[in-house]
Amino acid sequence: MNRFNRRVWHFAIPLFFASSLNLFLGCSSDEGLGPEEPVNTDSLVQVANNSLAVMMNEVINQTLENLDSTFRPNDVDFTGALALYEQALASDPNNNDALFGAAFCGLMSFLADSNLNELYERFKTLNDTGGFFPVGSLPQVTLGNPLAVTGFPLHPNKFTDMLIDITRLDPLMARAAAADPTISEIQALLETSLLPKVQKAQERIADIIANNPNFEFVITSAMQGNPGANPIVVDLADFRVILGSLHAIEAAIHVFVARNLDLSSYTVDGIQEALQQNSSFLSLKEGNAGAASMSAAKIDILIASDQALLALDALLAEIAAAKDQTNDLIKVSPADVADLNDIKDTIEFFQSFFDGPKILNVFWNGDYNCYYDYDLGYYVCIYTEDTLALNVDASKLFDDPLDNPKQFVPDYSLTLTSNGDAYKEFAQLHFSRDAYWDSLASKYGISYPNDTAQVLQQYGFYYHLPDENNDFFYELLTYNYYNQAIFGWDDVANYGYSSLYVWDYYSNNYYHYSNLYWNRNYWTLCYAWSDLTWSEWTWPEPTFNGLFPGLTSDRIKNEILPVLGIDAGNWIQSDCGNINPDISFSDF
Repeated sequence: MNRFNRRVWHFAIPLFFASSLNLFLGCSSDEGLGPEEPVNTDSLVQVANNSLAVMMNEVINQTLENLDSTFRPNDVDFTGALALYEQALASDPNNNDALFGAAFCGLMSFLADSNLNELYERFKTLNDTGGFFPVGSLPQVTLGNPLAVTGFPLHPNKFTDMLIDITRLDPLMARAAAADPTISEIQALLETSLLPKVQKAQERIADIIANNPNFEFVITSAMQGNPGANPIVVDLADFRVILGSLHAIEAAIHVFVARNLDLSSYTVDGIQEALQQNSSFLSLKEGNAGAASMSAAKIDILIASDQALLALDALLAEIAAAKDQTNDLIKVSPADVADLNDIKDTIEFFQSFFDGPKILNVFWNGDYNCYYDYDLGYYVCIYTEDTLALNVDASKLFDDPLDNPKQFVPDYSLTLTSNGDAYKEFAQLHFSRDAYWDSLASKYGISYPNDTAQVLQQYGFYYHLPDENNDFFYELLTYNYYNQAIFGWDDVANYGYSSLYVWDYYSNNYYHYSNLYWNRNYWTLCYAWSDLTWSEWTWPEPTFNGLFPGLTSDRIKNEILPVLGIDAGNWIQSDCGNINPDISFSDF
């Protein structure tokens, strides 16, 4: 299954879109290429195809491969070839070549949308003037012990820079102005402009499948912009994948537009305000609009999964018929039959969770336990794992969606602060030069000021500790050459020899300091539960509107959270103001 996933879903599908992109991104303003006199449909399609092939190198090479600050979405204009394909469809609504061309040029014509380009300009202005898209790493959001997670791992690239990324915060930005433009404007753009194009593309691809299941679209070498390339054949299985992907895109749009994602400001205050439990951030849109969007998303998810199953059936049929797949976009062989059937079983298994409550077994903590069997005369290893059985009704996530997910967890408050110079304060509290000199003297007979780099090198140390708290001093404290930098920490523990001459030491404070230093440009999110004790800590609606039927607060605490490493023994009511957890070590 893994091999098939790599070959088909992670290679063939992106290849299809890459090939299609190469075919359709050349749709520039080609109205002048249209015939002046009436011609038949095939001639109109050929004109459209030829115009794309001619424009290929000009548009793809100059626009996509050389994006810079001057790029605008409407630099890639699909409307010319779209007009030619639609002219062909007016002549013959069932022409499959024209349907395929119009489907993708229509979808990609979103880039020429005036509202998209206007919104792009406003976000670019925000980026250029307000620093909303800072250069650098994503913020780390620390939820405190025992959980620590990073900010949402979105990595903007040349295309996603068109859209806002609310997870990227500029520590230097202190603007308190109202957010402009708003995320709701993006939602409106996707819902009113992109969604109709996606739905029209679905309609056209579905028509191709209905008109002629045996139809094959050939992406020629000229269309690929490479005269030496082999033709690529798009057949029924590929059209099924495309149709399923389009419904998956529609589902994603519905989910994205269902909730309020606006911020009062693109600042730390705006983010902190949004994350508070009583804020409207993440709540469903009013007037049943949010609930309707979630319900529509469910329909599209099921259609997408059905199309995936039909695509798999088509691939299995190709194998059974020994079809020549030399130029097929998705190539499969008899060796893939088991993998294809495994994927079908997996899809059908997850579809069944939309039919009503069903048990989902979650496995974790798996390991081999080995013992020597004297009767057999060899070691026997038995694989064991913990199992958690959850009753799940996936339909409830869409049919009865949570109004505001933040209100389905125990009462809390959050504070968002910048790490800033916290590493300096931490070093002053927990690192001592005197302790460092004492350690060197007692362990290696090295005393100040004889701790030169040359002397230290014989013990695996390569840097002399600066006498002042300069920038290099603070950076040096993060180095871990044989734990050289941790001797001065107040919680250092001796774990014995790591080599003949060098002791092995451990310090929780050393690792905590290193985290603060290397993440000094990040924000830390600390929490405080309203309940003061584990026994008081209660989940208000543990079934999450029926998503997990029968689930109770006690079961969440005693069975589910331990999977994540949270139990009564390490639960913390608040990590705010507790920058150094009370962890101590003793020498062996």
